[in-house]
Order: sequence, then C-alpha cells, then structure tokens
Amino acid sequence: MDPRNDLDLIEAAKAGDTASFGELVRRHAPRLLALARQFVGPDAAEDVLQEAMVDAYRGLPGFAGHAAVGTWLYRIAVNRCLQERRRAKPPVVDVEPMELLARWEDPDYSVDPALVAARRAHAETLQALLGQLPEGYRNALLLHDGQGLSASELAAVTGIPLGTAKSNIRRSRLALFALLAQDDRGLLEEAR
Repeated sequence: MDPRNDLDLIEAAKAGDTASFGELVRRHAPRLLALARQFVGPDAAEDVLQEAMVDAYRGLPGFAGHAAVGTWLYRIAVNRCLQERRRAKPPVVDVEPMELLARWEDPDYSVDPALVAARRAHAETLQALLGQLPEGYRNALLLHDGQGLSASELAAVTGIPLGTAKSNIRRSRLALFALLAQDDRGLLEEAR
C-alpha cells in the first residue's frame, strides 16, 4: 500500500501519474461501491462506479483541495448514481446486512429459506416505500442512515446547506415511518 496521503496522490495524479490515481481508487472504492449498490442496486453499481471514477479522473485539474479527497470522490459518485437512478427508474436498494458475510464463512451456518423470503419481502417493501419519498429525503436516508455519513458530510456530498441536510434527515425518517404505518394498516385490513 502506498504510504502517501490522498492529497499527495491527487497531486501526483494531476502530474500524470496514473498509478497514484489507481491507488486513490483502491482506497475509496469499497465505500463508494457500497454507496452505489444502495443507490442503483448491485447489478449497475460497478458500472456506475467506473463512470464516476472516469469523471473524477477528468476532474482532477479542477480539484482545489477545499474538501477532503474522499468527500470529493463521494460527491462525484453520488452525482453519477443520481443520474443513473433518474435514467433507470425504479430505485433499487441493497438492504442485505453486511453481517451475513461473516456468517457465510462459518461452516455451521445454514440458510433458513423462510428467513430469506421474509428479508426479501422486507427489502421489496423498503424499496417501494423509498420510491415514494421525495428525492432529497431518499438521498438523506441512503447516505446518512445507509452509509453512515454525518449531517455535515451529507451536506458536502449533496451540495445542500447543513441545516437542510439535518432537516432532510429528520423529515425523511418521519416520512418513512408514516409510510410504514400506512403499509402496516393496509396489511391489517387485508388480513381481516
């Protein structure tokens, strides 16, 4: 692994060192790929991430260091994901918990088909409900709750004021809870 920090790698990449840019991509790709999977689904995530990294490489001359390199790359990836999502509706969210990966490595772990079906049903419900939210709320949920970005990071990545980011986080949760409550009421009436 290259011991240089991200800013040193950016400067080297600006000077034409493609290996330095490759190191930046290796450092940030896992988090960016997780983001892309949540925004556009697992099938399109790698293509979207590749397009985002091409955008980043082309944008190297314009990087002035006002934001952290990771934040800059994240914003480029978010923009590319939003473009893809607008182009290829409906939104797809990969909600399978990462903790399952550790379980799959355990030789004693077995898959319960009923549990898999229940998780898939929950994922489909969540996808449908997220599709009903305004884009700003959906982005707040995916980036803040799904990716763990702070409100200030959400603001930086999406280009909105910090107060709006905080408001979107709060309002998106309330809107999602309201939609979940409506969905639960509908299920209760269907059961009657």
